[in-house]
Amino acid sequence: MESLKKVLNYIQDVNKQMPGSQLKFDLLHKKSGASIWGNFYYEQIIFLGQNKMSKHDRIKLALQNFLFEKIQGTLPGVRQISLKLLF
Repeated sequence: MESLKKVLNYIQDVNKQMPGSQLKFDLLHKKSGASIWGNFYYEQIIFLGQNKMSKHDRIKLALQNFLFEKIQGTLPGVRQISLKLLF
């Protein structure tokens, strides 16, 4: 049952259409804390193909977090997972 609870704390491939923009999140992680949904909120987890964030990644992330804050009523945190392919 504990592993099922852990799985339910993640939402994959989220798309949110808003007037004038669309948000796409690779993965959202449910966290404890206040939001419009109650005593939890979501933070995004991003997957990168390199060891560090590019300027483009940081700008996109800042904009997504700004808009996501408007949706859920709290500023989300971010976790980054770097996946560098070795070829």
